Amino acid sequence: MKRIFILLLIVTTGFSFSFIRNEPGIEASDDNITLKSNYDIYYQIFVRSFADSNADGIGDLNGITERLPYLKYLGVTALWLTPIHITMSYHGYDVYDYKSINPDYGTMQDLENLIAVGNEMGIKIILDMVFNHVVDKHAWWKDSTKKDYFVYNNGQYVDLFPFTRDLNFRNEDVINELKDILEFYHDKGIKGFRMDAVKHFFDKGGKYPNYSSNPVKEGSEALKKLYDHMKAIDKEIYFVSEYFGGDHQVYDDYLIGSTSMFNFELSNLMKSVVHTKNSSNFNEKLPIMYQNFKNVNESFIDAPFLGNHDLDRLANSFPHLHDQKLLAGLLMTLPGNPFIYYGDELGMKGVGSLTPSKVPGYSFINHISQVRIPSPDVYDEPRRLPFLWDIQDPSNTTWFPDMSQTKGVASVSNQVHNKNSIFHYYKALIELRKNNEALMYGNSFIPINTGDNQIIAYKRTYGSQTVIIYHNLSQSPYTITTNSTPLFGSKQMDGYSMYVGRE
Repeated sequence: MKRIFILLLIVTTGFSFSFIRNEPGIEASDDNITLKSNYDIYYQIFVRSFADSNADGIGDLNGITERLPYLKYLGVTALWLTPIHITMSYHGYDVYDYKSINPDYGTMQDLENLIAVGNEMGIKIILDMVFNHVVDKHAWWKDSTKKDYFVYNNGQYVDLFPFTRDLNFRNEDVINELKDILEFYHDKGIKGFRMDAVKHFFDKGGKYPNYSSNPVKEGSEALKKLYDHMKAIDKEIYFVSEYFGGDHQVYDDYLIGSTSMFNFELSNLMKSVVHTKNSSNFNEKLPIMYQNFKNVNESFIDAPFLGNHDLDRLANSFPHLHDQKLLAGLLMTLPGNPFIYYGDELGMKGVGSLTPSKVPGYSFINHISQVRIPSPDVYDEPRRLPFLWDIQDPSNTTWFPDMSQTKGVASVSNQVHNKNSIFHYYKALIELRKNNEALMYGNSFIPINTGDNQIIAYKRTYGSQTVIIYHNLSQSPYTITTNSTPLFGSKQMDGYSMYVGRE
């Protein structure tokens, strides 16, 4: 019945999905087909919040499957799902069983169906792998023969995160267990993995400051064992790893064991230039950054992003629509695989807190103990709020009852009918990227010196195509005199606008 409702909604709201192409239509020679197959436009989904298929108020795998037409219409080519395994928390970053699905989200068959339908629609699925630690009820922890699976400091276990136990990456048995888990999901059709908290594989901070004299080296080597194992099975496997830090020179070494690293430094830099309306150092820093990546991994693919589940929502820091569009323009024209946080294409809001608070009516089930946790402390939940479909849409999730931070934000249905919305801007940028190989592929970034610190300009090249990109950070008009054929925007640039042209 719900599927019929959704189909009717698509028809009555004027949605048309049939014309969206799965691929950008660019021919690839045999020698670069593997590299090109790893380039995508990613959409991060916090599963609990995205789409509910069974009216329990919680987002689930079937809900995502039902809403794949929306994602195809937007134009994304791959999804990153936050942890979907059995867990004791609402967020999933404390895994109890890597090979089982959180019952809030459905079943293994539901995952297999999502993968299959996604493949039919040209949308890949990658999974979040939380390998630094397991929850303190995990079978490995309870097995007395596996004591050396874990890290101890003077006889005391190390737990960097609440209710967890850190895994010992010096133990080859642990590495083999993790390889087996990756193979398990790859066999089901998963195309890649987001590797959580790789920084902490050997950096134990205050819990064990002397655990490693070179945590970056040891951590990257451990990650490489997993990556090399999966690359031997599938040369097109995709690993994107998270080292939460603002200096690329710290985390770029992990590229020996990853296809991509989330580029936190670039994220901060993009936000800084839009906030200050000053492009100082942008064009100077990026070539150095990309060269450093290349020195570690010749075929690296950058992973630029603006928001994620650990950060305050972009629209809170940048409430003006023109700033959100400037940021989207940067994200979608720089090298790599851009990652869009669900709801940023709607301008969704949400701010976390370091101070715990209580929200009336909020609870969740600990699926290890099968006990409902009433009135838990709220920290990051507002950064992960229910997606805004429409007032009466059956896919709306209601697991978090306080939606006050979303006031004034247009839903999907409203934004689809507003051609000036941030949604349509993202959609147009995605189409632009997919249809121009110089934007979609490769690592080229050639700065253009305009002599104006309120203009960011650069070239991107791939094969025979060269495009130029201009971002006007000011409210004043700007005229482009370079010969080029417009692909997006006008050479007579308005304030806060972007121009892309083919040379």
